[in-house]
Amino acid sequence: MATAGAVVDRLLRRLASDDARRLELPSTTSEDVGHVGRTMSRLQDVVGSLERQYFKMPAKAQDWMRNIKQIAYDMEDLLDEFEDLCGIRSQKSGSWIAKRAFDNGDGNTNLIEIGKQIVKKCEGLPAVAYSLGSLMRNKDEGAWLWASEKEIWELGSTFSSGVEVLAPFSEVHYNMPSALKLCFSYLSIFPRGSKIDKEKLIQQWMALDMVGSNHRTLPTNVQGEIYIEELISTSFLKTQEMSSFVFSILTININFILYVCQATQSIVELQLHNMVHAFAKYVAGNDLIILDGGNLSIDPSAKKISYNYVVVMNDTGQATSLKELLTRARAVSFKNCSASKLLVDAFSKLNHLRVLDLTHCHFVELPGSIGSLIHLRYLDCSGLKIRTLPNQMSSLQNLEALDLSESYLVECPTFVGSYPNLTYLNLRRCYKLHNLPPTLGDLKRLQYLNLSYCSGVSKVLESLCGLHKLRFLDLSSCTELQELPHLFGSLTTLEDLNLSGCSGLKNLPESFGNLVFLRFLNLSGCSELQQLPESIIGLVNLQYLNLAKVLLELPKSLSKLDMLHTLDITGYHLPTILILKNTYPSTFVAPQMMSSSP
Repeated sequence: MATAGAVVDRLLRRLASDDARRLELPSTTSEDVGHVGRTMSRLQDVVGSLERQYFKMPAKAQDWMRNIKQIAYDMEDLLDEFEDLCGIRSQKSGSWIAKRAFDNGDGNTNLIEIGKQIVKKCEGLPAVAYSLGSLMRNKDEGAWLWASEKEIWELGSTFSSGVEVLAPFSEVHYNMPSALKLCFSYLSIFPRGSKIDKEKLIQQWMALDMVGSNHRTLPTNVQGEIYIEELISTSFLKTQEMSSFVFSILTININFILYVCQATQSIVELQLHNMVHAFAKYVAGNDLIILDGGNLSIDPSAKKISYNYVVVMNDTGQATSLKELLTRARAVSFKNCSASKLLVDAFSKLNHLRVLDLTHCHFVELPGSIGSLIHLRYLDCSGLKIRTLPNQMSSLQNLEALDLSESYLVECPTFVGSYPNLTYLNLRRCYKLHNLPPTLGDLKRLQYLNLSYCSGVSKVLESLCGLHKLRFLDLSSCTELQELPHLFGSLTTLEDLNLSGCSGLKNLPESFGNLVFLRFLNLSGCSELQQLPESIIGLVNLQYLNLAKVLLELPKSLSKLDMLHTLDITGYHLPTILILKNTYPSTFVAPQMMSSSP
C-alpha cells in the first residue's frame, strides 16, 4: 500500500499543476494509473467477498471494513477524475464479469463487450457482479445477448445453474439486526430512483419507533446515523454525490505554495440502487401497497390486508374507495398528485398514522380532518401551494417533525410553538412568509431548525436563544440580519451553523466562543463581516470553517483550534502565510481557482 500511496501523492500533485491541466503528462502517468487501478481491483475483490458477512463480523472488523470501503470509494473517484482530465480510457468495465465468466478474465472479446453492458446493471455492487459472473459462466453468445436486454433479477429464474443473482442481498439482510431490517424495509416507500434526504429519513424512522438504543444509551438521531452508515457500507444505500480530490493553489511567494481546499459538511442525499429498491419491496411484502389513483381497480383480497406503508400515486382527489385500505396504515406518502384539494374527510379514518408525506403535491389547502391524526409524528408539506395551516392542526400534540419548506405559507401560526415534542422544523425558502411567531422559542425540544431565506428572522432570533437542545441551525441568506444577539452563545449544544449569504451581518458576539460543540461553521458570502471575535478560540471542536468571499483579517487564534482540518478561504487575499495542519483533509469539493498574490 505504501507504493500505491506514493503514486496517489504524485497524481495529486500533477492534478494541482498547470502542466496537468494542459495535459503535458509524462508517459509513466498511464502506468501509474494502471497500477493503482489493479490495486483497486484487488481491493474490490476483498470487499466483495466480505460484505456478505458484514453483520457477522465483530465491531472492530466492521469498522475496518467501512474504512477500507471508504478508501476504495475515494481512490475510485480520484481515478475517474484523473482519467477524464487526461483522456485516459479505462478498460476495467467488464472486469468483474470477466473474472467469473472466464478462467483468467480472458476469453471471447465479443462476450467481454456484451459483459460491459451487463455489468452496468450491477450499479457498482461488487457482490452482485460476482454472482452474475458465476451465473453467466460458460454461456454462449446468444445467452449473453439475451441477458444484456433483461432486468438482472429476471436472470436467476432463467438459467438452471443454481446461482441466485440477488443472493448477496438475502445473505446481508438475513444477518442484519432486527431493527435495521425494519429500517431497510421502510425504504420501499420511496419511489425508485428518488433522492432521499438523510435527515428526513432519520426523522421518519424515529416517528415509526424504528431507531433508538434498547437501553437509550445513544440518542435516536445518532442511532439513525449509524444505521445509514451500515446500509452504505453494505452497498444497500449509495451517496448521491462523492467528493473529488482536486486542489486550487495560491502562490504566496516564489518559494511557497499553499493548497486551499473546500470540504462538504455531510452527506445530505441518499439513493437506493434500483436492484436494492426491488429487493426492499420484496422484503416489505404485504406491509407495502402502492395505489394508483388513475386505476382504482383493487384485488378484493388486498382489502383484507392491513398495510403499514401506503404510497398513493396520481391521486385526483376522488379516491373515496381507498380510505378503507388506509385505516391501519402507519405511513402514507402521496406522490405526483394533481388534485388541488383532498377530500374533506380524507384523514378521518387514519387512526394509527405516524408519518404523512405530501411533498410537492398540488394541494392548495389542507382539510380540517388533519386534526384528527392525533398520533401523527411526522408531517411533510414541503413544496405545497398552501398559504395557511388549518387551526385544527393545533391538535397534533404528538408531532415531532414538521416540514413546510418551499411552501406558499404567508403566516406561520402561533400554535406551531405549542408542539411539546417537536424536534425538527423546516421553513426553508418560504418566500411569502412575512412574520415568524416568537412562540418558536417555546419549542424546548427542538434540535433542527432551518429558517434560510426567511424574512423577519432578526425579530425572533433572541427568543430562539433559549433552545438549549438545538443541534442544527440554518440562517443562510437571511440578508436583513445584521447581528446576532448577545445570548447567542447560550446555544451550547449547536453542532452545525450556516450563516452563508447573510450579506448584512457585521459582527459576531463575544459569547460566540461558548459554542463548544460547534463542528461546522459556514460564513461564506458574509461580505460585511468585519472581524471574528477573539473568543473563537473557544470553538474547540470546530472542524470546518468556510470564509469564502469574506474579506477580514484572520485571527492568530485560529491556529490553536486543534480539530480544525478544513479552512475555505476562496477569493481571499492572504496578508500572511497560513499553514494548515492537515494538508489533505478527508473530503473535498473543487473550489474556484483563485488569483495569485503578487
